[in-house]
Amino acid sequence: MMEIIDRIANFAIQTNFGSLPDTSSYYIKHSILDLIGCACAGISTERGRIAIDLSAKLGGPKESSIIGTPHKVSSVNAAFANGELINALDYDAMTAIGKHDVPIIISAALAVAESIKSSPEDLILSVAVGLEISSRLHSGPDRIDPSAQTWPTVLGSSAASIAAAVSVGKLLNLDREKMLNAIGISGNLCPPSTFRKWLETSPVRMIKYGSTGWGAQAAVTAALLAQDGYTGDTELFDGDYGFWRFTGKSEPQNEGIFADLGNNWVWHKVNFKKYPAGGVLSGILNQFIDLIETNDLKPEDVDEITAYAPSIVSFRLFRENNLQTPDDYCFNTLYLLACAAHRIGCSFWQREEVRQDPKIQKFMRSTELRLITDAETPRAIEVIARGQSYLGDPDSMGAFESGKAINSDELAIDKFTDNTSACLSSEERHEIIQGVLNMEKLPDIISLMKLVSS
Repeated sequence: MMEIIDRIANFAIQTNFGSLPDTSSYYIKHSILDLIGCACAGISTERGRIAIDLSAKLGGPKESSIIGTPHKVSSVNAAFANGELINALDYDAMTAIGKHDVPIIISAALAVAESIKSSPEDLILSVAVGLEISSRLHSGPDRIDPSAQTWPTVLGSSAASIAAAVSVGKLLNLDREKMLNAIGISGNLCPPSTFRKWLETSPVRMIKYGSTGWGAQAAVTAALLAQDGYTGDTELFDGDYGFWRFTGKSEPQNEGIFADLGNNWVWHKVNFKKYPAGGVLSGILNQFIDLIETNDLKPEDVDEITAYAPSIVSFRLFRENNLQTPDDYCFNTLYLLACAAHRIGCSFWQREEVRQDPKIQKFMRSTELRLITDAETPRAIEVIARGQSYLGDPDSMGAFESGKAINSDELAIDKFTDNTSACLSSEERHEIIQGVLNMEKLPDIISLMKLVSS
């Protein structure tokens, strides 16, 4: 099994920018823009405020920025704050296999890249390496599959911290021994895999399926410790009590998953959420929005909605969601449909004034929702309005993670603009958009982070 940790370390050290897939720069730059926007929107949340306050209190050398704020703190504390801000509205970009690994990896990499004045090329390379390791480590029978017929006892994204530590180690130019130790340390610092527990928990708390901020902080801590000579478990994946066992997987990591590492890229793209909501509900929202726009339906026209969702929506998290906490609203289908029916800008869906809006509450009282979990082929949503039935188009559902993935600059910019409309001027937004999407023209990541610090 030591072959796995050896392969990971060798891949991280040996991979250069020229060996990346052609789409890497595109997806990573757009991910960074997406996550900056999500972080700015997250500042308005209580979770975001707490993360900012704690990180500012802990402080440290003023080397890394907390996005959307004037605070500069240690790279460890910036990674935590940014990871929390980005995930606060559940609006962050995800990969198909590792799910919420993107904010963990990018928060860690951005914080360290700024602290050591990395080049944009080095940042992109480090993130690409991390996303590939995350996709490999999260592969297998215990991966999160919203349409699964049976569910493993334990699910989660613990391995994202290992992948993020590899990203940071790449930026720090760790040698092979120190990279192995960074992996070994991060495997012991990573958050537990609590996704399966979260599915059976109601109401939803801020921690949700695990702290993305802590995942990023653990990664930076692990890599910095290794850089200074701290040693970790370099047999992390070995034996009956290896990483697989203490993170609750049903079987050891398969060495075959890593056999072609460096020759074939499992990570191909990033999915970008269209809505600040549980990604599994995006298909329903896509269909509903397409249907009401096509037929010019007003909120008061809608009487009944019948929608079909993946099997994951049958869990207690969704089934017993009584809107007791702010985070419940991200996973309550009827509330999200009410926001969509009233054509409210997505970045405002989780604002207190919208949650308490009498028009939203009236829609929820007067509209009957039948939510049917079905793991088979997606079926058309049905809306009863104006005394007749309207059927949606299942082809408009898109991928469960994000609805239709953002695949153009226009869509990415529209989301970023909406997310930052309350805190940035149009000139500031334009400068950030151009800086991120053309970051290869910048001398270092400090130049980029100056744009996103207020």
